[in-house]
Amino acid sequence: MSSVEVIIFDLGKVIFDYDLEILAKAFRENSTNAEKFCSADEFIHLNDELFFAYEKGEISSPELYEQVKKLLNLKLDYKKFCDVWNNIFTANKDVMDFICELSKKYNVSLLSNTNDLHFNFIKQNNEDFFKNFKALHVSHLMHCRKPEKQIYQKVINFYNIKPEKLFFTDDLDINIQAARKEGISAYKFTGLKNLKENLISSGVCL
Repeated sequence: MSSVEVIIFDLGKVIFDYDLEILAKAFRENSTNAEKFCSADEFIHLNDELFFAYEKGEISSPELYEQVKKLLNLKLDYKKFCDVWNNIFTANKDVMDFICELSKKYNVSLLSNTNDLHFNFIKQNNEDFFKNFKALHVSHLMHCRKPEKQIYQKVINFYNIKPEKLFFTDDLDINIQAARKEGISAYKFTGLKNLKENLISSGVCL
């Protein structure tokens, strides 16, 4: 019998892939100050305090827009900015189908570093899929983000069970290691095959 009671998935690079270079290209095409960055990764790294604050719900979407507009001298209105910001996702259909089946037998939840615009865009465009989740633990509503200890403790407290009864998968080593420090059974996501192997080894009946 499985000791796992809740199976928790990361969102980005697990359920939905994303390509930040689509965003970078759109920014470069609509900026007179695009030399400030060579790639989206570089731009985000150079301004990580801003983007981390947005992921933790410390600033609003319009406030983020105004900051990015100023940084890049961006020639986009707010609506167009939102369209560009959200136009980066591709669904991992195999994982989505697996979660739908898994949710018939287990409590399935989400734990994601995300933001208001991205999360609401994805959720509104996949309403039936999101009905599979018992709970949605998202950084911008929890006011903390992975790999901060606080976010894992909030998840553990939410279920009020031993942390080892939570199975968590994420694509980033730093988030997996932080979850394990809090006693959560955490495994790095490298693909659906590997995920199934880790679930089976944890006693989950597929």
